[in-house]
Order: sequence, then structure tokens, then C-alpha cells
Amino acid sequence: MNFNIYRRKDGRYEGRLNIGKKADGKIQYKYVYANSYEECTAKIQQFISFYYKGKPITSLAKIKFQDIGYQWLSVAKNHTKESTWSIYAYVLKRYLNPAFGKRELYLINETVINEFINRLLTKGAAISRKPLSKVTVHNIIVILKMIFGFMEKQYAIVNPVKNIHLSKINTRKKFLSDKHWQIIRAALQKDESATATAISIAVYMGLRIGEICALQKHDIDFDNNILLVCKTVQRINYTAVGKKTKLVVGEPKSPTSRRYIPIPDILIPRLKKFCQEYSPDDFLFGRNNKPLEPRTLQCRFKKFLQKNDIPVINFHQLRHKFAGNCVENNVDIKVLSEILGHSNVSITLNYYVHPTMDFKRKQLNMAIKK
Repeated sequence: MNFNIYRRKDGRYEGRLNIGKKADGKIQYKYVYANSYEECTAKIQQFISFYYKGKPITSLAKIKFQDIGYQWLSVAKNHTKESTWSIYAYVLKRYLNPAFGKRELYLINETVINEFINRLLTKGAAISRKPLSKVTVHNIIVILKMIFGFMEKQYAIVNPVKNIHLSKINTRKKFLSDKHWQIIRAALQKDESATATAISIAVYMGLRIGEICALQKHDIDFDNNILLVCKTVQRINYTAVGKKTKLVVGEPKSPTSRRYIPIPDILIPRLKKFCQEYSPDDFLFGRNNKPLEPRTLQCRFKKFLQKNDIPVINFHQLRHKFAGNCVENNVDIKVLSEILGHSNVSITLNYYVHPTMDFKRKQLNMAIKK
């Protein structure tokens, strides 16, 4: 479909599209108008998409981003975990609808989206007015791409996010030193509290914090000394409106996260003693038939670190350190990947294995001697 754009005397831009011929053989044109060249181009592109679908341009003018956004959210609910869906709903409500909700789709182009990204990074959202981290902005744009991808597939509308690529995010994480790791292990041997037992499961088995909080007595087979990871605990936004949240016990992070793990010898006596007074359905670290809140365990972990003069880190770093120690002690990478619940070994190597400088030096010296 051929078209051209020119600027009118009144300052507006006029786009003219050749859409075929009339019954008398003369060329038939369709005209669109806009206040900028970019906006006019976007209108033409959107019209072409709708034209081939047999939809009139008048229907396009009525479609707003929020209409497509809520339609996508409704469809996503049928095949998405509740915790994931709640994140989608939150991002749509807090960031995307305030920026694009009432805009017609043809007015949303690459320029508009790049301005949105820059605003989030420098000024933040309208509600918080604080710059957002690159990680947060990246996650917001991922969801925006999902919405426009749905729109493109369902309605053949031009996808303005398709060619937008964010720069790779390099985050600097705090890692636990070998010295502090040994202090933690020594402190756990002297501490028989529930918090210390929960920390021990992360230290010696690499479970995620939500997986630990979801453990029930019947998940542990003491006859064979095997622990079953089959659920996780999360606090999620309950609805797309308001700030109401709820604690949810759901499926693990992925299908491979559901797994059986052999209990290491060092933990068997501790877990047997700890579980003596529990009924099969009791949550090991909760109370009144309710699981422990992950944030509560994180706070208790923080106090444990402070008590032992260790710099405060996120609970998840115990999982990182566990994986790194396994690799440094020549644990088979496939075995480690299954223990951690990863779908493939590359995830284990890329995200959870961070050799220390001492280990790198040792490996290098070994290579030189050969």
C-alpha cells in the first residue's frame, strides 16, 4: 500500500494512502492527519494493519491502551501462576495505565515509549516521584512488551515496542566471604532455635526462602532421609486495585523446582529432634496452621547476622554460597542443578556459581603446574 506525507499550511501533517481503485477506475485515497510527522506515520501504519483485517479506521481511534491491557490481563490469568499474575496486575495499575491507559493505541510509538523509559529512570512514576532502578524498569518494559505482543497477535496492530532493546543490566551483589560462611556454620551448631534450623536448611541444602517457609512435617521422609520441595510461600498483591495483599502457599517457582533432595548427614539429627513435636500437616516454621512469612524469616536472619557480627546480606545469598561451595568441592554440576531445582545446568552456572578469588587462584596454579 503506497502512501506519502506532507506538511500542510496550518502546520499539521497529512498522510495520503493509495488503497485501490474506485468503480470508475480512479484511484481511491485515505487521509489521516496529525500534529507531528511521527504521529502521522504511526497512524498510517496502524491503518494499514486494520485495513488488511477489514476494520475501519474509526474503530482504531476508539481503542485505548487500557482496553487492551485489561483484556491481556484477563487472558493471562488463565495460564499464569497467581503470584505472577498479581505482579502483572500491579505493574499495569501502578506504572503502565497512568502513562498510557487513556491514550489511543496509534499515539503510542517508539518515541513515546523511550520517553517513558527515560522518565522512569530519571524521575520515577507519577505516584512515587523517585527514580526507579534499571532492574525495575526492565521488568516493567518486559510486561509492556507482553501486552503489545498480545495486541499484535490478536489484532495485527503495529507493535511499537518490538524494536526497543534495553541495555544489559549488570548488578553488583554482596557475596558471603568464606570467613563469614564459617562463622555462620559455627553459630548454627550452637543454636537450636527454629530460626537457626531454617537457616541451616538453606546453608546445607540450598532451598529458597519461600520453599523453607512452606515446609510441612510430611514433606520429610525420615525413613529414607529425603526432603520433598513441592510448594512455596509468597505475599502477593491480591487484586489489581488497592493495596490489599495476602500470603499464598502455591506451586514452586517452576516445574523443575518440585524436587526430592537427600538430607545431608549433618542435618539429620537436628531435623529429627526439631520435628518431634509436630503433627504431619504442621508447618515447621509457622504457627496455628499457617506458614511463616518470608519477610519475617528475612528479619530474623538479619538479627542472626548482627548477633554474630556478620555484614547483613539477603537470605538468598545463602543459596548462592551453597551452590558455589558445591562447585568448588567438585560436586557434579548436573546433580547440583537438580538439587537447586533448575531446568538446565547453564542456569546453575550463570546465576548461582560465583567462584571466590582464592578458588580462581587455586585453579590457575593447578593449570600452570600441569
